[in-house]
Amino acid sequence: MVDNDNMSDQKEFKWYKTLEDTLLVITCFLAFLSFEIQIIFLIPYCAASFLGLIASFIIGRLIEKKINILQIILSILGIVIATAFWVYLFTYSKAQVDAKPIIYLYPQKTTEVNVLLGNPKYLTCSYPKYNEEKGWNVIVEPNGNIKYISEDNKEQNLYALYWEGEPALNKKIKSDGFIVSGEDTIEFLQEKLNQLGLTEREAEEFIVYWLPQMEDNKYNYIRFETLKEIEENMPLNISPKPDTTIRIMMDWCAIKGEFEAKVLKSKIKEQEINIPERKGFVVVEWGGCKIRK
Repeated sequence: MVDNDNMSDQKEFKWYKTLEDTLLVITCFLAFLSFEIQIIFLIPYCAASFLGLIASFIIGRLIEKKINILQIILSILGIVIATAFWVYLFTYSKAQVDAKPIIYLYPQKTTEVNVLLGNPKYLTCSYPKYNEEKGWNVIVEPNGNIKYISEDNKEQNLYALYWEGEPALNKKIKSDGFIVSGEDTIEFLQEKLNQLGLTEREAEEFIVYWLPQMEDNKYNYIRFETLKEIEENMPLNISPKPDTTIRIMMDWCAIKGEFEAKVLKSKIKEQEINIPERKGFVVVEWGGCKIRK
């Protein structure tokens, strides 16, 4: 004689057991995905998906009417870890800053120039003070010297225009770039900035600003944004229109361990650098953003 109650219990057991197995597969997939996307997210991704495993385990034990305090503690812990992770993901882009973008102007003759930033709402600092409606109106000499007259008619002599702001786009490790040891930072930046079209003076100012933050790290991930990416983040409109526009935005982060450096180096391809030709009215902008991990 068949025990119908026993068969019903077996079906219920199979139902939640299948759910546990399915979520285990999802956990493994997310672990793999986090290696593919960004190794630093491995543990949080696994923690978030492990929450699903805990939940299914509790569901199963509730079906069996067997649950204990340890399972409740584990589920609460899983919820806390997963919630903290997703809150971090939602907010961490706000912690990033496009640091010290400065703009050099080199017209062929003394020229009145208007400079407009396309996303002024993201600015956190500027010098001289940026006017969101008018931008910067300046008189520029061929050697790059800038004369700025403020709204209260105070005259300033400058060599560049400065702004800083929160990036409109999320910055992260991508599929291309460079893994550079800290001790090789100077040589690397000298080579790449020359390829990107900076003069020795411009490159020096770039290096002396970023070098103290980078050279003591074991390794650094470094990537130079494409012009399209830079324009999406902060469009730059200049009148009269320049003949040559060089915009450099370096995204980077410290890589502390040999293992992480080796994994990243095997996953990303070396970035191709396009060498621009400086001619006519030249505009140069450089800045950087530290990727928050």
